[in-house]
Amino acid sequence: MYSTQTRIQNRGWFWLYVYIRTLKFLPPPAGFFPSPRMKCLNSYQFRWFKINFRIYLGLSPTLGNNLGSQYLYPNKRFVFKTTDKLVDGEEGENSAGSESVTERKYSIYVSSNKLITKFKTIVKETGVDYKDILNYTFSSMDRKVSKLIKDYSQIENKDPVEKRFIQSILETFDFIFFLYSVSPRVNTTIKLCMILSKVIKFLKKETGINYDDKHLVFKKISDDVFLVLRKNKNEEHTPVETLYLLLALMELGREYRLDEKSLCEYFNIDPDTYKVNTPLNYFSIIVLLFYIGDRVRYSSIKQSLQIYILERFEDIGVESVGRTAEFTFLLFDLISCPFLKLDYKKKVLSLCGVTDSSISEKIVSYRKHWFTKWSNFKFDKELNAKKSLEVY
Repeated sequence: MYSTQTRIQNRGWFWLYVYIRTLKFLPPPAGFFPSPRMKCLNSYQFRWFKINFRIYLGLSPTLGNNLGSQYLYPNKRFVFKTTDKLVDGEEGENSAGSESVTERKYSIYVSSNKLITKFKTIVKETGVDYKDILNYTFSSMDRKVSKLIKDYSQIENKDPVEKRFIQSILETFDFIFFLYSVSPRVNTTIKLCMILSKVIKFLKKETGINYDDKHLVFKKISDDVFLVLRKNKNEEHTPVETLYLLLALMELGREYRLDEKSLCEYFNIDPDTYKVNTPLNYFSIIVLLFYIGDRVRYSSIKQSLQIYILERFEDIGVESVGRTAEFTFLLFDLISCPFLKLDYKKKVLSLCGVTDSSISEKIVSYRKHWFTKWSNFKFDKELNAKKSLEVY
């Protein structure tokens, strides 16, 4: 057993070592565990990754104050900072005559190539797996993008830095979509959509940004999302992980909606006959209905989807509907969906044993929303509500 004094000494030597190593940005030697309490390899590796990555992005106030600005922004790979310069006032400019005027200068620079290279280096040196640090990395990038937007919105004269700000957003998206392509999961998809939602909401709200620059970012988001959807297409089932990205595309506006063929390919629907080739689960059906809405361009897909839903209820039978959670959720969301006609809702209810027309109408009108918020949908609020349910 180790005495209390020995533990304190070991802990002190450990953090002294971390401090020295941080200055050099070097990995720890193999088997360096000065205390029995620190023999959890994964925890130690993750801690080391956090120290390196936070300092690289300039997100570590404690270590940053000790190390100095030259270590906060090494080689200026991810910088957004403000510097004040005092300029002497001219005679007659004000009552004081010689009062100094503060002039602010802004520095914005993001390099996706250097970010990706440094990220791979840190991962290699610390020995962590990508899947173990993606949640933390996305959270760090979320904070960095939020700070970028906040600082930029406080600038009075944005013209000199607007191009660099837009370019930094584009470079940041290159890095973020690189991270996401490593391991697409539900948690990382939610975090990715939160970042996209923040940028989209800010650009729509910020009227001073050039129209072409604004849509340059929108086009970047649209292209990257489209590539992700094509890459993660599954012929056996629709991946739930990427369904959130369809909702993110809706935030961009009608100019960036998927065409009919691309939408069919993603949900594995025959673009010629509009036949559903693989089973669609509850989430796929609801998201597809929400994305289609009442838009004429998707009328053929919508008609085929309605036929497919009726066939699913016919196959499962009346007795099994109430015993299956998926079909119970689907039933109540369908009867509250504003994009489906009343006659169709009555057909669905009749397949569930409700044949009386007046009772069907009462059930349909009983509640506006059940499990899906079809109207007044706020993507950013729903994402924040989803994030609040996470453990980490």
